[in-house]
Amino acid sequence: MPPTTYLGDSSDGGDTSMATSTGFSGFSTELRDFLSELAANNNKAWFDNHHETYRRICLEASKDFVSALAPVMNKIAPGIRVEPVVNGSIKRINRDIRFSPDKTPYRTALNFIFWEGAGKPKTSTAFHLRLGSSELGLAAGHYKFEPTQLSAYRDAATAAKSGGKLRRAVDDLVAAGFELHGQHYKRLPKGFDSDHANADLLLHNGLVAGREEALPEAMFGPDAISFCAERFRQLRPLQSWLVAALKP
Repeated sequence: MPPTTYLGDSSDGGDTSMATSTGFSGFSTELRDFLSELAANNNKAWFDNHHETYRRICLEASKDFVSALAPVMNKIAPGIRVEPVVNGSIKRINRDIRFSPDKTPYRTALNFIFWEGAGKPKTSTAFHLRLGSSELGLAAGHYKFEPTQLSAYRDAATAAKSGGKLRRAVDDLVAAGFELHGQHYKRLPKGFDSDHANADLLLHNGLVAGREEALPEAMFGPDAISFCAERFRQLRPLQSWLVAALKP
């Protein structure tokens, strides 16, 4: 399936947090208070009473943000899927609480995903962004490999050329302040050398690099797109490596 990119129509309005004819001008500063209040009042009655505020400063702004980010992301990662719709690149505000001991119904941050391939977003190699009331998280990778993907990952991680590329990508991200996630096993899988340069990465059943930082003022102005794009450019070598390694 080809990458799907929607470039939303912009409109001139009184709220400068929305997209304008020249691009996205930032999220509203009201967003911080809304997300903080949602965390303190995480129930349906409160949310229903504030749904119009949610629609205006969260949902519509998220659509504008993703639409403006789409052409930039396609330059960073040709083939990436960027869809400014809920259940596309914009994750639902509602939590799935069916099997969770935490029964609070709503996420208290805006969550975005930009993925590659024909699979579902949550099971694909992807870029992730989480915008909370006081923090911003950006990440890239694959959260959990399927059995065939795990085998392909291990083969690529231990091959001379591709293994070296992975090592450099990971080391560069760690040096830049990103953290690695996905280590699952306590022992190396059988048949692999404990002295291998990527032995530590063979303990993973998924591989994600991410960084959380204090919510920057850039997200409330016209530099929001360039700020996020710079982080995603740093993450691109790992994302690109995983896409190639896991390609069927």
